[in-house]
Amino acid sequence: MTAGSAGRAGRGGWRGGGEGPARVEVRSRIALVAAGAVALAVVLVAVSAYVAVRGDLVGSVDQSLARTAALLEHERVTHQVARAYETLSVPATGLPAASAGQVGQVVGTNGVAVARTRGSNGLPAAAAVRAVASGRGGGFVVDATVSGAPARLLVQPFGPGLALELAAGIGGVDADLGRLADVLAAAAAGGVVMALGLGAAVSGLALRPVRRLTAAAEEVAASQDLSRRLPSEGRDELSRLATSINALLGALERSDVAQRQLVADASHELRTPLASLRTNVELLASLGAGGELGSRAGGQAAGGVDSGVDSGGGSRAGGGGAADGEPAGLDPEARRQLASDVVRQFDRVGRLVGDLVELARQDRTAVGPPELVEVDLAVVVEEVVDDQAVLHPGVRLEARVAPAPVRGVAADLARLVTNLVDNAAKWSPPGATVEVVVEAGPPVRLSVRDRGAGIEPGDLAHVFDRFYRGRTAGGVAGSGLGLAIVRRIVDVHGGTVSIESTPGRGTRVEVVLPAAGSALPAAPRRTPTG
Repeated sequence: MTAGSAGRAGRGGWRGGGEGPARVEVRSRIALVAAGAVALAVVLVAVSAYVAVRGDLVGSVDQSLARTAALLEHERVTHQVARAYETLSVPATGLPAASAGQVGQVVGTNGVAVARTRGSNGLPAAAAVRAVASGRGGGFVVDATVSGAPARLLVQPFGPGLALELAAGIGGVDADLGRLADVLAAAAAGGVVMALGLGAAVSGLALRPVRRLTAAAEEVAASQDLSRRLPSEGRDELSRLATSINALLGALERSDVAQRQLVADASHELRTPLASLRTNVELLASLGAGGELGSRAGGQAAGGVDSGVDSGGGSRAGGGGAADGEPAGLDPEARRQLASDVVRQFDRVGRLVGDLVELARQDRTAVGPPELVEVDLAVVVEEVVDDQAVLHPGVRLEARVAPAPVRGVAADLARLVTNLVDNAAKWSPPGATVEVVVEAGPPVRLSVRDRGAGIEPGDLAHVFDRFYRGRTAGGVAGSGLGLAIVRRIVDVHGGTVSIESTPGRGTRVEVVLPAAGSALPAAPRRTPTG
């Protein structure tokens, strides 16, 4: 992070922008923004009113000057210049009453007045006026100062080599405008003060639901009771926010329940093999066989953790002399069988721990999906089938694949195929065939079919649950996590998984995944249910 961004992060601001905390409450910000908006509107209205009134007042003066100028021009054209000069010198004799207070003069190109209103001190003959007299410029109306007082000055041509100047004082207009400005300023100030009060009241009323929502959320946080929900009524933004928070609380509650259930199930699953291991090891120790068993069990148990394939097998430590309370009477075959049972229990614990670790990793992947790359599912299936053929020599594995590129994680897809093929092989009788088929699609379809005992209809709805083992599982080894891992991997890859089974005739599992060239749908954030 750069120094500039660090400064912005710590600065916050009264508006609550940036990454830092706001220094002003939301209620105060709303009141200030409302007051600012009203103040801006009031100022704009006041300025507009002032400009409009001044334009009207000054425009009336300009119109009076224009009428006077038109009358004088008419006198000059229709009668004679002398008559026009006479009218100019005594305006009250020939001009309308609106011309009272006006003064004027006629100047030549040298700026010298040839006629002016009787009793006036004359008007300034600036260069612009002389330019109009000489014909180099056109007429105009400007603000001017006449005898130290504000006035409006009209200048226009008045025959060859002459220019007419007419001026009318606007002191009264300025006084009226000053009073108007005072009134508008007072009104604007009052409007701003009223806007502050109304803004505070409206913000308090508008934020009342937010305060209730905040109080309810704080109660949930203080009680740590994820089953509580925030009140959400109506269809406004706050109601949608409360609904979203309730959905988040529901997801957290389900996650918490799933976590507790996972810990309970894992403890239950581990308790039995660990108790059996302790019994068998104590028995072997009493027989003096612990040294030989240590090297065998250590090596085989480690291999079990790495394989990650469900297996099991109950301890048969109760057989032979141990069940009779006469451990010293065990023959060598019983000792070897007991040692083999211990190794299998170590292997079962190792595989169960490996499955739990994999399931936890898949749960983390569902929260933050990894980067997916293009993987040929056909190649993955062929490699898995070759490996499983070695592990299940009594079952015939038949693969029919076609190139099927998908976007995914190669290791996870291999784990998915391994679990499906391993389960099918374990459930198949000796000599049976397990069919693995990959169809290119799109979408890509992977199906695994066995000819085993099948699954009871009442168990089909639960086969993807963690630690669930059907009533027909019997002595088949497994921890009940294989299909749960399959479902999580499929979810992360945006696919679907389904299962069909007929008791006594076998089971078919089908996985559907998006092809590499198609859009990957959003993976559902499904919370495991124990």
